[in-house]
Amino acid sequence: MFSQYTEIGIIRDEAKDEKQETIKVISTKAIQKIARGKRLKAEVDAFTGTKANEMANLDRTLVLCFFIIFCVGCVYCETKYIETGTNYTFMPKIRGVIELGDWRYKGNLVVEWEPKTDPTWYGNYKERAHLNTDNGDLTLQVKKEDNGVFKSQIQVGGTLKYSEVTVEVLDPVPVPKVTCTQVDKNVTLLCSVDPSVQAEFTWSGPNKFSHVGKSVDVTRNDDKEDSIYFCTAKNQVSQKEAEFKIKDCPFEEPHKPNVGVIVGTIFGLLGVLAGALVAFFLYKHKKGSRGTPIGNNAELKDAAETEKKPCMENTTSDNESPDNGSVPQDNATEPV
Repeated sequence: MFSQYTEIGIIRDEAKDEKQETIKVISTKAIQKIARGKRLKAEVDAFTGTKANEMANLDRTLVLCFFIIFCVGCVYCETKYIETGTNYTFMPKIRGVIELGDWRYKGNLVVEWEPKTDPTWYGNYKERAHLNTDNGDLTLQVKKEDNGVFKSQIQVGGTLKYSEVTVEVLDPVPVPKVTCTQVDKNVTLLCSVDPSVQAEFTWSGPNKFSHVGKSVDVTRNDDKEDSIYFCTAKNQVSQKEAEFKIKDCPFEEPHKPNVGVIVGTIFGLLGVLAGALVAFFLYKHKKGSRGTPIGNNAELKDAAETEKKPCMENTTSDNESPDNGSVPQDNATEPV
């Protein structure tokens, strides 16, 4: 009996041990799964973070490229307004020893050079240009046809450096011409230059008077006959000024209708109308007078028939004709 209880106890202990072992195994597997989950999460986080960093770096790269293209590029390109016939020096502002370089206009070569060699010129630039081969400065006597873009590419330390200048060549402004018209006390001043020259106009005058534009309207007063107005014509390369005294403007009478001309025109039209009416009535009267009464027509007809009758009547005697022996006729010859 005791031995049976002992066996039962042993069985219980074994079952308990198996249960604990099973619990350990399950716990170990659960811990391992949790650990794998954590590692997977860490890997996911690391991957996500890496991609996020890559995207951030890409964004920064795009921004930097945008800045370089649209901002840094503008530092090296500019627009220059140059007076026709003057000398202008294009300066690429290169630091370092130049290994080779060239200048181009609208993509076509102007000059190219290498150290210790004479530059090679193209087109007609050699006669009106000079090149400093040490720093790449190009001095050019500018003509009207030089409007456009000049570019340089110069190699320093194995790296090409670029510069760009947009040139707009303008004729200098001549002294402007001032003209005026006056009606009553209203004066219009007009400032002008040759139409081929680009220019803007401004006015100044007494009592800090100022105006922008080619023309300006002012009032002429007797007590301000000595007033002087100044017209300034200017563009990006030069400016000139002209003055005008208000008393030099000739007076022009206001336009009034000419009564004499108007009255003469009216009477002329009336005369033409009256002449037309008289001609019309004469024509109608003449046309009606061409017809005559019936009795008169009959008399005229009889008179015409009478004129057609013969004026002589032929008669014969009972004697024979002296020329022949014709038989005498008893009856007189009827008039034909």
